[in-house]
Amino acid sequence: MARKSDRDDPLSAVRRLLRELRTLRSLEARRREAMLGAVEIALFRLPPRQREIVRRYDLAGESAAGIQRALALSPRQFFRDRRQALAFLSEHLFDENAAAEGRPAVAAALPLSGGGDAVLAGKTFARSLAQSGNAACLDALRQLARDASDSLERADLLLELAETANDYGDEPAASAAVSAAAHVLNSGEFAPAVHDWLRGRLARARGHLSPVPLESLAQFECSGAFLRRSIAGAPALLGPRSALADTLGDEALLQFRLGNFAQARAVSAEAIELVDAFRLANRPESLEISAVHVTIEAIVSGRTRAAVREITLLLQRAGESGWSSTASRLGAMIVGLNAVSGDYAEAIGRYRTMAPLALRGARPGDRFALTMEAAHAHTMTGRPSDALLLMGYVRPGEGCPGAVVPGWHASAAAALDRLGQHEAALREARAALAGYSAQKTERGLGDAHRLIATSHAKLGDGRSAREHLSEARRLAEHHGTPYGLLLTLSAEAAILQSAALKREAAEYAKLLYELARS
Repeated sequence: MARKSDRDDPLSAVRRLLRELRTLRSLEARRREAMLGAVEIALFRLPPRQREIVRRYDLAGESAAGIQRALALSPRQFFRDRRQALAFLSEHLFDENAAAEGRPAVAAALPLSGGGDAVLAGKTFARSLAQSGNAACLDALRQLARDASDSLERADLLLELAETANDYGDEPAASAAVSAAAHVLNSGEFAPAVHDWLRGRLARARGHLSPVPLESLAQFECSGAFLRRSIAGAPALLGPRSALADTLGDEALLQFRLGNFAQARAVSAEAIELVDAFRLANRPESLEISAVHVTIEAIVSGRTRAAVREITLLLQRAGESGWSSTASRLGAMIVGLNAVSGDYAEAIGRYRTMAPLALRGARPGDRFALTMEAAHAHTMTGRPSDALLLMGYVRPGEGCPGAVVPGWHASAAAALDRLGQHEAALREARAALAGYSAQKTERGLGDAHRLIATSHAKLGDGRSAREHLSEARRLAEHHGTPYGLLLTLSAEAAILQSAALKREAAEYAKLLYELARS
């Protein structure tokens, strides 16, 4: 029987990747390191036997017969295990549903809305206020929309108001602007491409307002469909391309938050292609999209230190341009990447350098992210009291955006556990679990189950600890970041007192440490 072609083999992409890593030493060094890091990290999501088979057979090129003898496996079991491993790797390394798009000709920067010099000056002023962390930007945009002379101008301003209000965590203002924009769109007359551009932006704003991530994801996908149709209808317009890049950036970040790393990488790469192909880089949003892309790639490949260097360059560009809020967002990413790579002291040092100035010019969500990344570093360096003190400034109801309240409870649980306050830690971990359950966020659920398991174990309830530990491991293998998987492995080893698990956690920690510095 003739062998099936690669086109008929759903695992052909991962087979080809492993073959290239084994045989093509001429691959560009940086690309090969990133690819190899991503594969090595993904292997730790597999059972030890499957991991060993892929490492020895696909990466080292050992013979199947030799590996079968060493592992005491029949040929049938060997190839069954290998196929299961390759299927799992394919799921985590590739987005099989990512659509490849051709690049159309470079668009011209044609305006989509009018309004004249007065409106342009007003929008520029509002954007300057927004970048300085001043919530008065919302009043400025609201007044411009109120004074708008035609439907297109008013719809554009209302949508910018909704987008900015979402950035500032002002849900009532964003919701009111979305409702008003929808009314204008339903009652006004617009050219088809312009109408799709506005509809795409409206769907994106609605996505940010949804309390359930999967509903947000559906809105972002709807936004992308409208914007692609707008681009097809009027290729000379640049506005829809900028809006599509922003929507893809939001979708990539949300997919990452959900633990869908292959999808996050594919969507983020498409956003970067738009930014590069159509010269959209001279916008603060594009710097943020680039930083998110670098961060996602770093987490998947483990090369966090190189990512810190790249984002530091983006931070310098933000500073030179006077984009304070963007600089604060990039700073939070740098602090977080240092923590993920185990450089907790560096993370705290970066926070202390940036915080006095950056926090005054930050949007609420960026202020929260910067503070929480620093709090995590304090917890991991044995200073949980300092972590809780920092977290007090952004607690729920006092600066914590609604979408990330479960994450606040999870961080509080980790700090309280380090303080030895295990009953209080259990209460916070359960609050995190309830929040993530309501959001249907499996990556967060895995973290919450791990924290609950740890608290139960220290309170002497071994049965409950093992139940939550099993669920934490399952979720971490499928949706956890490499760093989250390490925390889960370490917790499992400590709770079960398993020498084999301790060795596995130590081996994985060493891998992440080496990759971070590569």
